[in-house]
Amino acid sequence: MLLGTGTGAFAMPAPFRVGGNGQGTVNVATGGFDRDGHPDLAVLNLTDVSVLLGTGTGSFRPQTRVAIRSGGYVVRAVAVADFDRLRACVSELCEIQRAVVTLRMLDERPGEDVAMVLGISRGHVAVLLHRAKRALRACMT
Repeated sequence: MLLGTGTGAFAMPAPFRVGGNGQGTVNVATGGFDRDGHPDLAVLNLTDVSVLLGTGTGSFRPQTRVAIRSGGYVVRAVAVADFDRLRACVSELCEIQRAVVTLRMLDERPGEDVAMVLGISRGHVAVLLHRAKRALRACMT
């Protein structure tokens, strides 16, 4: 990895161990995974993903390897989102929108279950979810 020096040039390469047993790296993506505001890495290897958490100094903690459950498919890329920012955006939603997003999108509950739990109509659940998604899209861009 090459880190910028702040002068338009790069510092010497900084090596980071990923994968294991001679695995090849397939794809790399950056994002925020641990709520500290530092960039983190997800590295797709042939059989797993190496997650390296940034320290904020241009280096990373040792990898954590996560197995891939691909259902027999060949995984060719890893995609990430800025979870730190997403958490912040969700926290900005009003309480009822946060509840709908949690129940519908995270817990994957059907709309009628969400309506029953929250004591509102299915139509109101749909409206709240639509408005929450619109607010989240605006917040994330």
